[in-house]
Amino acid sequence: MNKKEIILKLTAGLGATITPNSLEDLLSKKKTEASTAPIFTEPDDQLLRKLSHVLLPKSTISDTTNIDSQSHVNSYIRDVIPEQDQKTLYKNYSSWKAQFTMRHRMSAEKASLATLTEEVSQRFNISEETQKKVLSKDLSIGQENLNCYAFLLSFFKLTLIGYYSSEERSEECLSSPPISEPIKQEVLAMIGL
Repeated sequence: MNKKEIILKLTAGLGATITPNSLEDLLSKKKTEASTAPIFTEPDDQLLRKLSHVLLPKSTISDTTNIDSQSHVNSYIRDVIPEQDQKTLYKNYSSWKAQFTMRHRMSAEKASLATLTEEVSQRFNISEETQKKVLSKDLSIGQENLNCYAFLLSFFKLTLIGYYSSEERSEECLSSPPISEPIKQEVLAMIGL
């Protein structure tokens, strides 16, 4: 029995099969047309797609896989995150873009992947003391810097959610080789099969 069969049996025992797409469909059925509008413009979306490629761990992406995690990020933002938090995310995103322009003397939308990688590296290659200030939201590093870090940390989390909930990634995980016999027996015993 492979992982996919075990998951199907497990979810059948719970009475439902939930995939990222079916969860997205379920969430979207309760939304009105007005609430499905993305909070990011098309140029923003293109920039965020590039940024998500920078943020995803390289070891998780094969060269042949074209994971569109940004569309899952947009769905998650629109369908799960409360409206006030969406506005805060956009405010922090705007702060990050303004600081990016000042730091790199170009708009973030025109930045190459290399420049975005440099930006992320510079932002996160900071002292432990500064890390503590960022995480405790210490205003001594400046509100604009806190907004930038808040955006980058939030977007990093959202990118990981988008990546791991994407259909391509789900299918890749489910199609991996079967689990070992001892683990399979333990899982089957846990679910009573």
